[in-house]
Amino acid sequence: MKPVKWEPFGEMKNFFGDFLDFPQMVAKNWGFDLAVDLSEKGGNLIAEVNASGLDPKKIKVSIRDDILTLSGTREEKREKKYHNYYSKEIRRGSFERIVRLPSCVESSKAKASYKNGILEITMPKKARSAQGEVKVKIE
Repeated sequence: MKPVKWEPFGEMKNFFGDFLDFPQMVAKNWGFDLAVDLSEKGGNLIAEVNASGLDPKKIKVSIRDDILTLSGTREEKREKKYHNYYSKEIRRGSFERIVRLPSCVESSKAKASYKNGILEITMPKKARSAQGEVKVKIE
């Protein structure tokens, strides 16, 4: 008789099925990750956000203290056949993504556009003010 390798995690996956993949399914299906690419081009910081499936009217973009905040709500309607049953799901929820910017920006001059599921935010960079050293007296 040939020995069979025991794989306890494989057995757990078989027992629980897709339930073990739930966190990955939520991140993938709901899109809460909001992947952000930051780059610099022509004196601007450019943030490209994967916002496919989101209504641009329901996305709030704000910049404060060189921190970019994306928030809003989503609703996804979808139908799928899975194994031997039929399900229809309506998913709703809110999201928020906070990104610390690598340099100072002029937030009042930032512009955003939405095209083909990509939200592009252009933020003009500004020179960091030279504060110099400040000595603080201890009392």
